[in-house]
Amino acid sequence: MRATNYKFILLILTSVLLLSCGTVHHIYKNPIDEVKVNRDQYSKIIFYNNTNLALYPSSSAIGIGIFIDGKYVTKLKWRRYIELYVEKGSHKLELYHWDVFKFTDNYNMKFDNDEYAIELYCKPVSNGYIITNQLPMDFHVNYLKIDY
Repeated sequence: MRATNYKFILLILTSVLLLSCGTVHHIYKNPIDEVKVNRDQYSKIIFYNNTNLALYPSSSAIGIGIFIDGKYVTKLKWRRYIELYVEKGSHKLELYHWDVFKFTDNYNMKFDNDEYAIELYCKPVSNGYIITNQLPMDFHVNYLKIDY
């Protein structure tokens, strides 16, 4: 009887693993080489997670997930940032974070300038962002870069 239970548990875990593999999204490829040749066609974007850690402690462990045009970029933990390039024009930005549940938000964005700084943060039942063209003071002291 005990061996049957172990086989059943193993079957369930294997099934979950196989199902989770089927939900993997495509990964966003940062076009660094292309930017060197055609810099004027791309916007440099710095995403950084500035969530209030006292209200959203999961932001330090799990972070805020970022998708651009349906392609996975990364999960940014608290006080982390990433630099990437996107072609100038309209894009779909998806942000998500886990609290008790998964909260996902979709935004249509248009990038026409050469550089953007986008502050990301968790809200009670959603995610928020603020677009600026300037980083906060002491940014490179307070934030850790994520290699992409």
